[in-house]
Amino acid sequence: MRTSRTGFTLLELMILIAIIGILVAIATPFYLIYAKEARKSACIANMKKIEGAVMLVKMTGVPEPVEADLFGPTAQIRVMPKCPKINAPYTQFDPVACPASDPAHVLPPL
Repeated sequence: MRTSRTGFTLLELMILIAIIGILVAIATPFYLIYAKEARKSACIANMKKIEGAVMLVKMTGVPEPVEADLFGPTAQIRVMPKCPKINAPYTQFDPVACPASDPAHVLPPL
């Protein structure tokens, strides 16, 4: 009489774990690069939004906009955005600068 075997052997499981480990080792560097680029793009988008709000406030006649002119329930932007790299609010508005002082986080020239 033959018994039917169900499940995997230890060797098959070890091979499967090794294959998954190799795939993770290959994918991790690419994920880190994409995450860094996404943070950079989000920071630049935030700075463009702030720059647009500064220009709108300047057109109303305010020579040097301050935080209260730009952010708030009745201002141009309701909530102050934060830099995704260090989760810090933007403090320099004219010209807009990244609080992380990352040379990659700069607005492209017009």
